[in-house]
Amino acid sequence: MTSATLAVSPNENRNAAAPASPASARAHAANREATAGLNYFVKRVGAESAMQLQVGTPFDYERQMKLFVVRKMPDPREAGYADALEHWIEHFVRQTHGKAFVLFTNARLMRELGERMAPFFARLGIVCLVQGTGTPRSTMLEKFKEDVDSVLFGHGQLSGRA
Repeated sequence: MTSATLAVSPNENRNAAAPASPASARAHAANREATAGLNYFVKRVGAESAMQLQVGTPFDYERQMKLFVVRKMPDPREAGYADALEHWIEHFVRQTHGKAFVLFTNARLMRELGERMAPFFARLGIVCLVQGTGTPRSTMLEKFKEDVDSVLFGHGQLSGRA
């Protein structure tokens, strides 16, 4: 299995086999430390005896991204939730002039907001790409990468099956 999101906070990996030599002990310790965050996933899928490898990221998150989190939002079941989302998305997109990936857990709400906010994006001259509206995922991601001012509305399966 391969994923960018399998690991969770590191815990000691207690299931690794003991190494045979001092050199392999050092390599084993380094791999155990690197893969410790995979324990939760490994145990959930019954893969304790599988070879584990956790690699770093090529991204410089401190320089390449900002994460905005609103302190208080209505409950998603409340009628005002979509309006509040629209308000905050507009707020942050104005600050960044696009350059945004907005991640949703509800695909229907994502598409609804994409339609509702189309005039807003048009006024700013910003392209908003919305997953699940007919554009193939690979094409949509390429357009998002090419147009640095664009906004991408995606849901949890953007990098997987749409």
